[in-house]
Amino acid sequence: MLPNKVISIQDYTYVLPDDRIARFPLPQRDQSKLLVYRHGNIVHDQFQNLVTHLPPHSTLFFNNTRVIPARLRFKKDTGATIEIFLLHRWHHQPLCSRLWKQLASVNGNVPLAT
Repeated sequence: MLPNKVISIQDYTYVLPDDRIARFPLPQRDQSKLLVYRHGNIVHDQFQNLVTHLPPHSTLFFNNTRVIPARLRFKKDTGATIEIFLLHRWHHQPLCSRLWKQLASVNGNVPLAT
């Protein structure tokens, strides 16, 4: 059983300027940027060179999920802030296509077991 810890949204909140967000993939996707972190050092490279940064016999797992704009923010009259992250639709409930599995936080605190 996991300990009853609290994860703070502030731990994952950072400034990312709009001009640093890729809106569309590059025509040659292997030309995209690659950030490599090894032994405390950061190296900037291109994805086409990924294999040069992997140790022998490495295993790669591919993720083909898509990002959706699913962060809802609210402010209560009391001043409390509420954030809701929509994770995915409840597909196994055909009559409930408007229901979503979600992760919610109040004032930046998210219980680990949510």
